[in-house]
Order: sequence, then C-alpha cells, then structure tokens
Amino acid sequence: MFLEKKYILAAVAAALCLTIQGCGTTGIDADAVTHNNNSNGTTAVKITTAAPEVTKEKSTVETSVTTVVTTAEEATEKVTEEDPVKDDDEDVTLPRNYDAMKDIDYTNGYKLGDFSDIYMFDTTTKYLQAYDEPVHNEAVEAAVAAGDAEEASVGGYSFEVNGLGMVYSNEELQNCFDRLQQIINNSGFRMGFVYKNMDTGAYIGYNQYSSFRTCSTIKAPLVKCLLEKGVDLDDEITRNCQFDGDTEGKLAKSDWGSVWTTRELMELAIQESDNTAYLMLCRNYGVWDFNEMQNRLGSGFFLGDSWVFTDCTPEDMVRNYTDIYEFAQESQEGQWLIDLMCDTDMNIQIGQALGAKYDVAHKYGSDAMDVCFHDCAIVYAPSPFVLTIFTQQMPETPEACKVFKEISVVMDDINSLIAQ
Repeated sequence: MFLEKKYILAAVAAALCLTIQGCGTTGIDADAVTHNNNSNGTTAVKITTAAPEVTKEKSTVETSVTTVVTTAEEATEKVTEEDPVKDDDEDVTLPRNYDAMKDIDYTNGYKLGDFSDIYMFDTTTKYLQAYDEPVHNEAVEAAVAAGDAEEASVGGYSFEVNGLGMVYSNEELQNCFDRLQQIINNSGFRMGFVYKNMDTGAYIGYNQYSSFRTCSTIKAPLVKCLLEKGVDLDDEITRNCQFDGDTEGKLAKSDWGSVWTTRELMELAIQESDNTAYLMLCRNYGVWDFNEMQNRLGSGFFLGDSWVFTDCTPEDMVRNYTDIYEFAQESQEGQWLIDLMCDTDMNIQIGQALGAKYDVAHKYGSDAMDVCFHDCAIVYAPSPFVLTIFTQQMPETPEACKVFKEISVVMDDINSLIAQ
C-alpha cells in the first residue's frame, strides 16, 4: 500500500550540495547557501495571477522536468497552439515533457499500473509534478551521432573536473542537476549517493562520506573477496550457526548439522540475501582477507570475528563495487558473481528503474530496526557506471523505493551525455 504523503514542487532549486568530478569547476561551501523553506521542510512555490496568457516551454531535454503546472484535470486536457489550456486567473507554466504526460491517468497521485510512482499530485496545493518521463530530444541525439561534444560548463553547483569535461549538451546537463537537487530537497530523510562512470571516471557524490549501516550491501564484496582468493566452490561446510534474528532464511530453516557447499552459500547470500549463509562464509573462511582487500581499496571499514555487519560510506561502497566490476572483466569467477547479482529475489530499486534498458548487477541492504534501505549497483549501460545509494528510511515500501528510481533515471541521463 502506498504511504500517504504530500508533495510540493520546488520551482527554484537551491544550490546543489554535490561534489562532482568530471563536470566543472571548484564549488561553494554548502553552509553559505540560503534555503527559502517552509516549516514543513519544503521549498515554497508561488503561482502569479498577473496575466492570463499560457506559456508552453519547448522540449529541449530528454527526460524530466522541474516546473509547475496547474491542476490534474487541466493537465490532462489536450494542448495545442490553437487550443491552449484555459485558467481563469492564474499564469500556468506547462512542463517541458507535457506532451508525454498529458494522456496519463492520475489517480491518487500515481500513474496507474506503474510501480515506479513517477507522477505525484498534491490535492491540497494543486501542483502536479513529473520526474522521469523520457522526452524525445533530437538535438542531443544529433550531437551524439555527430560526436559533437562541448566542454562541460554548468553554473550554480559545486563541481570538480577530473579528466573529462566534455558533454553532448550543457543545457541538458543543467536540467539533470536541477532534477537531482529537487530530489534531494524533496527527500525528507538522510541519504547519500555516489555515481562513477567506469570508462571516464566521471564522478558525482552527495553525502558520500557520511556513515550508514552496511546492511546486506556488504555481502557482494565479501563473496568477491573469497572468489579472488580462489576458494573451492565445492568445499562442504556444516551448518553450526544461525544469524541472530534470522528465522525466515533457507539456512535458518535447514537442519542443524546439514551440509552446504560454498557455491550454495554464495548463491543464497547474494540472490536471497540469506544472513545465515553469509555468516557461515565469514566464520568458515575468516575476514582477514576481506580486511586486507578494504585496505588495498582505501576503504574505511573492516569486519571482525564478532561482527560481520558494520558501518560504511557510499564512497566506500563505490570503491568495492568498482572492484567487483573490474574483477568480472578479468575472470570467469567475477562474471559468475555478476550473473548472481543480476538475478536476485529482491529487485525493487535501481534495477527496477533501469533493468528494462540494461543488465543491472546489484546488492540491496535493508534493516527495519536501524531504519536503513540501500542499493549498490553496476549498471551495464553502453558506458557502464556504478551507483551506490544509501538512505535512512523505513525499507521495502513503494514510497521508500521512489528515491532510488528517481536518482537512477537522472544518473542514467547524465551518463548518456558524457562524451567518451
């Protein structure tokens, strides 16, 4: 069931609290930014009543918008140059993807039959908002086809350039960062994320050094470490433990003293996120090699004999999942791990947003007690990228999944603009 929540559109994005390597110049201190927020944490939007003329901004972007429109009923009317939307007193600015959204049925604020929840309507404020509906952009497609790139130059944000600086559309890039800032402004909970392109090294980070519980995102790096070490997948391990609180996992329901192969434990840990299977791998093989791997990667977290989950940062995990990507490029064992990560029981976040376009190898993390919900993914776009998103919100609800999908779509759009 969808959680009830009111939404309001931020028409003027606040300064983006991002660190972006690969797209600009040195940034500003976030503490110097002034936010014009209401008491409920949202940014105020005012619709003027000075003139009745309706404006419709031409589509210049490939994906979503960040502008205010009128009521849901009016937004579903057919709009043409000869027959514009009529409103008695208010100026109405139609979103740039209006043609893509005007025929959609908005019931209770959500797009019918679509789990992605990309449309939201606040019946109190009468604002309509669309995040991720793609829009055909011939100018960008022509620039990509011609290889006609330009130096990245997007103002108003905190940027760093790291050996890239070329994109196919600065206007589209600006729009993407506007959308990303709006997602951050509307989140209402603590989160951090990192995007990194595997070909160019282009990097975007928000709260990337903030600490979060690893939850089950740590399982893929642990399995990668054991595969790289060369453990025998046919090793037999006797079940002699159970993870505290695990009552539903396949291992927890198995007989005490039952025998499992390393291969089976790895499959359960990745595909079903089985905590007892993960614990058995840690206890049988130890965590010394894993900690050595973290030291090599420059990561800031480690495991111990008495703790197999810990705290990490989105930056720590982008290093680990980049390492998994590189390992899979070099070995059959790594590719087997990627295959497992592409075929998981729980796939309602990044993979839900991008899985129809690309292979998405991921490992999610979830803990209701600690109020955590995360996802770390390798997205096999034509130019692959790693995306790690960590959030502090009640997990595994459609409402909680929304921010993962929104960020994923924006990052995919940015990724498509990067010139190789």
